[in-house]
Order: sequence, then C-alpha cells, then structure tokens
Amino acid sequence: MSQIEWAMWANEQAITTSCVLFLGGVVGIAGMFKYWQFGIYGVFISLVIAILEWPRSKRKKGNTTERRYQRPFTVIVNKFGVAGKNYFVRFVFYLMQPLKVRNGSQLVWR
Repeated sequence: MSQIEWAMWANEQAITTSCVLFLGGVVGIAGMFKYWQFGIYGVFISLVIAILEWPRSKRKKGNTTERRYQRPFTVIVNKFGVAGKNYFVRFVFYLMQPLKVRNGSQLVWR
C-alpha cells in the first residue's frame, strides 16, 4: 500500500475550490442578486487562491508532471518567501480573509 501525498491532494482540493468560488462569484454578479457585491469578493479571492495554489509541489518518490503555465506562478509564489511556501501560513491567510479591521483597533467577522 502506497503512502498518500497529502500536499498534492490538498493542492488539488484548493484548485477545485477556487474554480467553484470563481463560478459562484460570476453567477452572483451576473444575476445581480441582493448581495451581488459578495460575488466581486468571490471572484477576486478565487483568483488569489488559484495563483497561490497553481504551482504543484514535487513528489517525494517518482515523477511529477508540471501543470501548464506553472513556471510563472512558481516565480510569483517564491517571491512571497516563507509566506508562499509554508502551508500553515497560507492556512492563516485564508482564515483571515473574512476578517475586517474597524477603526484600526480590532479584527471582527464581517
């Protein structure tokens, strides 16, 4: 029984999630629903997630097939340094997305 490469599995899940979020944002904007402004946020944040998650990590054993256009996005992620490469830092970044600073004093949920 082979061992699961969790980093690659999580990467695929993040790409799929960003695609679904993008489509939901487009439908929200095009439908001009009551809170269609959230669709703009959905489209923007889905593109940020896709840029961060597009570069595929290498396997520990065997060959890894690069995604199409992976090289330019790898350069972008490498410019972020530890914040771009560390999964925990990305998790905290994604967790802080729905937070908003009010009056510069505290973080509150929107």
